[in-house]
Amino acid sequence: MIRPGRLHHAAFRVADFRSLEEIYEELLGFRPLPQRPNFPFAGAWYGLGEGQLHLIQSAPMVIPSTPPIRTLRSRSRTTKRRRKC
Repeated sequence: MIRPGRLHHAAFRVADFRSLEEIYEELLGFRPLPQRPNFPFAGAWYGLGEGQLHLIQSAPMVIPSTPPIRTLRSRSRTTKRRRKC
């Protein structure tokens, strides 16, 4: 069994890094860590306890929508039906 240790880092890809940078630094008081490499994209690393929070500028992602799932329960079985919208 794998036993979780501590958080090393969490990375979030964001479409509008500059707006979030302002929120994290000016509103929440986070300070960027100096050891972030000079990547070819905008981003920042922040200290978060013993771990780090990484914000990474990324193009917006399109997440395909799926039809809603309806679950019908009966005493004998559970049936899932997809409805096309």
